[in-house]
This record gives sequence, C-alpha cells and structure tokens, in this order.
Amino acid sequence: SAETWRKISFYVCIPALIAASANAYNLYAKHKAHMEHERHEGHEKVKYPYMRLRAKAFPWGDNSLFYNPEVNF
Repeated sequence: SAETWRKISFYVCIPALIAASANAYNLYAKHKAHMEHERHEGHEKVKYPYMRLRAKAFPWGDNSLFYNPEVNF
C-alpha cells in the first residue's frame, strides 16, 4: 500500500504540480503583457457615478485596504 502511494506521488502528483505551475505562469505572463498594452495604449478610465458609493468614510482614508493605484481607480 505504501509503495502504491509512493508511485502515485512520483508519477501523478509531481507532474500534475509541474503542469499546473507552468499553466499559472503562462496565464500570469499573458495578463502582464495585456496590462502593459493597456498602459501604453492610453485607455481612459471612466468613473461611473455608481462606483465608490459609501455611507461614511473608512477609518484609514478614502480607499479600501486593498487599493492599488496602478490597477484601481
């Protein structure tokens, strides 16, 4: 039984982890290239009136805790 699980680990799990890592890296590279294209293209970010509606301000300022000025507006 232990030998079977060892073989499963070596011949199934490790290649699956490698394949999933390669896929994640490729998706990340495509997304990064797209974001660079968007930045150089100069698309205007539209602030719609229904965005960022708040009843009261956050204690730490106007933006949320996870605000990123390069991505969010």
